[in-house]
Amino acid sequence: MKITLAKHCGFCYGVKRAVEMAQACVDPAKGKTCTLGPIIHNPQMVARLAEQGIDVAEHLADIPSGTVIIRSHGVGPEIYQKAEAMNLQLVDATCPHVKKAQQAAYQLAQEGYEIVVVGERHHPEIKSIVEWAGKPVIVLETPAEACAIPFKPRLGVVSQTTFAGELFQDIVNILRTKCNEIKVNRTICTATELRQQAAILLAGQVEVMIVVGGKNSANTTRLTELCQQAGNKVYHIETVQELQQEWFKGIKYAGITAGASTPDWLIEEVYNKMQEFSEMFGQELKELETGSIVKGKVAAIRKDEVFVDIGYKAEGIISLGELAYPVPESAYEAVTKGQIIDVLVLNADPSEGGIQLSKTKADKIVAWDKLEQAMTNEQTVEGKVIEVVKGGLAVAVLGIRGFVPASQVDLKFVEDLTSFLGQTFVLLLIEIDREKQRVVLSRKTLLLKEREQKEKEVYDTLAEGQIRKGVVRRLANFGAFVDLGGVD
Repeated sequence: MKITLAKHCGFCYGVKRAVEMAQACVDPAKGKTCTLGPIIHNPQMVARLAEQGIDVAEHLADIPSGTVIIRSHGVGPEIYQKAEAMNLQLVDATCPHVKKAQQAAYQLAQEGYEIVVVGERHHPEIKSIVEWAGKPVIVLETPAEACAIPFKPRLGVVSQTTFAGELFQDIVNILRTKCNEIKVNRTICTATELRQQAAILLAGQVEVMIVVGGKNSANTTRLTELCQQAGNKVYHIETVQELQQEWFKGIKYAGITAGASTPDWLIEEVYNKMQEFSEMFGQELKELETGSIVKGKVAAIRKDEVFVDIGYKAEGIISLGELAYPVPESAYEAVTKGQIIDVLVLNADPSEGGIQLSKTKADKIVAWDKLEQAMTNEQTVEGKVIEVVKGGLAVAVLGIRGFVPASQVDLKFVEDLTSFLGQTFVLLLIEIDREKQRVVLSRKTLLLKEREQKEKEVYDTLAEGQIRKGVVRRLANFGAFVDLGGVD
């Protein structure tokens, strides 16, 4: 079994800095050393620091003397004042990125903005940012919450440093419709985004993904959710003891990522244990059979063909026509080196023109199963418009040609559909027939649901006497129709 660590994982700069600062300030001669709350969201690291003489106190009153360490999540200004009044030696291990978010909230408040903090309202970092704002603020976790707030003259926005970038932008887009003026300070740490992107990339290449980190860690939980979206098995563990041997039976490729609060020694323990499992299984290469579907790793790419390592004595070859649907102009457009893909064996004899493989045929077999499951569970799929045909649009869905009737393309009937060419839509399956190779989908159904949801959200926030901004959509003899953000 091959085991790969995500390119970016484990301790971020702020967490590593906080732990090192805590370890450096232990001095029994100067009295008790405590962190105000767990220094990071990792129970194992907190326990190891306790063995080194660094205890955890929930309140300043629990530290009558000695040294108090401000944890990486930060605290409000009142804590600094109280610690000074108690003559405690203070070590500030607040993450520099959190400091920036705190100062951004403070500055926006000084400039007269009503503050919006985007993040998990019960997270200690959010609480510290709120306290630095110095006045009542709005904390938002979801776009639905953003839709529900009333109109404000001026909004100043900051974010939890570990919040998801795309979700933050969705919330900001809604807030722009909720005020006359908005000032956005995007205080998301770039290390968070790099860690998430690396985890998503690896999760899409392996069969099993292990996420290591505290169950109380928000960024680790988010990593798990993002990896799950890749569709493969994902397990979130805190320690090596939680690993189960059966998770890796028959697995050839496994990946590991870890949250920002996960120390290197924990990651190393997990990696070594997985290596032990791999050796215990002692997987042997199976004979290759024509017509079988196997997993392989893209070893090399040329313009018109791809070489794939399938764990056999010779690499397999995928011609351009067997690589993707629709057929790309170049193989570089369809796959990347190191990518893990499913392939169907067309010819298993390396002496007869090499081992010939097909990605499109494998994708179709796998795709039909996924489509039928999506149909049963009423799940959505993505489809790219590849052609305007009689009566609607032809779309590529998981490598299969599907059809969207003209009546199901948009909320209103569109006579000329050419403007949709090349676009990618989220679609709902309305008919599948594997035997007839027929897939019919609808975009209109989802648009109707979205419109209904928008209307509900707008109606829930409308009240008599409000002043709202709107866009004039249509004029009639008896008046004007104004779009209030989803409702005319």
